[in-house]
Amino acid sequence: MRRRSPHTAIWVAALCGVLQGDFLHAESGQNAWLRYAPLDERAAQMYESLPASVTVLGSSAVLETAQGELIRGVRGMLGKTLRAGMGPPKENAFVLGTLKAVRAEVPEFSARNESREDGFRLATGQVRGFHCVIITASTDRGVLYGVFALLSRIARSESIAAVNEAQEPYAPIRWVNQWDNLDGRIERGYAGRSIFFENGSVRADLKRVRDYARLLASVGINGCTINNVNADPRILEDSFLPQLARIANVFRPWGVRLSVAVDLSSPKRIGGLDTFDPLDSRVTEWWRKKVDEIYQQIPDFGGFVVKADSEGRAGPSTYGRTPAEAADVIAHALAPHGGIVFYRAFVYNHHLDWRDPKNDRAKAAYDIFHPLDGKFADNVNRTRIHGAAAASVFSSFHVERGSGFRPACGRRHHTAERSRSGPHVSSPHGRVRWRRECWDGPKLAGTSFSDGKSLWLRPSGVGSQSEREDDR
Repeated sequence: MRRRSPHTAIWVAALCGVLQGDFLHAESGQNAWLRYAPLDERAAQMYESLPASVTVLGSSAVLETAQGELIRGVRGMLGKTLRAGMGPPKENAFVLGTLKAVRAEVPEFSARNESREDGFRLATGQVRGFHCVIITASTDRGVLYGVFALLSRIARSESIAAVNEAQEPYAPIRWVNQWDNLDGRIERGYAGRSIFFENGSVRADLKRVRDYARLLASVGINGCTINNVNADPRILEDSFLPQLARIANVFRPWGVRLSVAVDLSSPKRIGGLDTFDPLDSRVTEWWRKKVDEIYQQIPDFGGFVVKADSEGRAGPSTYGRTPAEAADVIAHALAPHGGIVFYRAFVYNHHLDWRDPKNDRAKAAYDIFHPLDGKFADNVNRTRIHGAAAASVFSSFHVERGSGFRPACGRRHHTAERSRSGPHVSSPHGRVRWRRECWDGPKLAGTSFSDGKSLWLRPSGVGSQSEREDDR
């Protein structure tokens, strides 16, 4: 047997150490799938004739973000720094703008997806005599999504010389739900402390929130509920609203709307009332005023997530009221502002004796909510776990699905909840899954949900379970 020189072993160990050190330094994971690693020389040659500038038709924070992201991505992958401009192009350029703005410059320009919110188109064509790569959409947010799609093509070394691609989202409501507590802990979180809260307040440094919003936008997520569904009522206190506005200001340039989970008993616990009965006119007025205060500081506020009468949380049953009556009093306050309610239908008596086979908590959603079918306001989405129980991994049937239960809200939505896994946020699997189900339509057990039904998803992560909830 040939013996290996000790000097060789030392050199191999040293080389591995150097390479490992460089790798760890370069791959911190901070940018996740948006690291824009340089292409190899052969792949980069495909893009030598790319335009040298990027111009924006219009003015908004989201369009400015889209322009900056395109510059950042091209610089990282190709080593070129695009010149930034505004208005009609004065040379060959990337042109970013809504369909309305693009058609003002190119009247004959058409797009197949102009009727679907946030859908976008990538195309090439002449603008004022210059050869341009056009990224357009019905909304500014859609333009940003188009930029991410174009950069993804470059990252995969795909040609964009004659690109002609249109995409549109399956679900207009695409939210992610955090389970962060105001003290900085994350319930069932395995990836460190909250990026939003610390010691009962919003963190002073929100840089990581900005990075997170960027990741969400890159896969088409347009809303984020930042706190635990087991909500702390303090999040609605007057003194806390300016702190929420700071987070909303960070989200806004990325097209992400802020929402929060609320405690249904807030009118009593922080509002000075002696009740939170949803049919009490004082409670109705309290929610109306509170919602108005929120929109004064956060004009694009998304809405509320409500967990009530579940696992010890206060709910309408305290006063003999129904979930529909509770949800609607909040929904009516949000409706004039375009806000929505996600009311969790995961309602059951958590003190039931599990040894009694008649105690079926999965069936509880049917027993409680089926009689209320058609009684919820149009801007209420009922969300519930899809499967026999919370721990089901890939269950394909729920008692509500076989009941003829109709959607409470006609709008399709897709949400991802960070309840059982912290690491999934930076997981490539999570990225692909969110992207496919938000844009292409979710599939479960071989059945497409693209028939107008809504979906709630808890994406899986390292060492976690995957759960699905379906808004019915």
